[in-house]
Amino acid sequence: MGYTNRDDASGLTSAMKTDLCAQLWHACSGSVYIPNVGDKVFYFPQGHLEQVAIFQHQQDHNMENPNYHLSPKILCIVMGVELKAKVDTDEIFALVTLFPLPEQQEIILEDNHAIRSPSELYSFSQILTSSEISTLGGLYISKEHAERCFPPL
Repeated sequence: MGYTNRDDASGLTSAMKTDLCAQLWHACSGSVYIPNVGDKVFYFPQGHLEQVAIFQHQQDHNMENPNYHLSPKILCIVMGVELKAKVDTDEIFALVTLFPLPEQQEIILEDNHAIRSPSELYSFSQILTSSEISTLGGLYISKEHAERCFPPL
């Protein structure tokens, strides 16, 4: 006879609730990519430094950013990911905990080739004509470009 830990009258286990909450969070977030624990990512500190400067100088409007002599990007490993929502607004956000890796550490595969990003960048340019723009505000592009640029439906 199997036993499951039921948390409430709904009959859902805590694991089922966690999975359901994660699915709901991802449904609300759209196509946002959230890294997994153990992934290597780059952290760009300039954005946070600008936000701190704005917050600190709200009163005196002195918007000079301090120079901390940081690298423009810092290689980190993801130590934790929490999918959250603000209670009062239901606005979703992810709390990602990063741990910086030593600068000289490279991301290397076993065969000594550098790891490429999970998705390669693809772009194209096109001079638009009036026939390529619909009256409803849509834009027509070739199937090849659409398949390479956008995620499958």
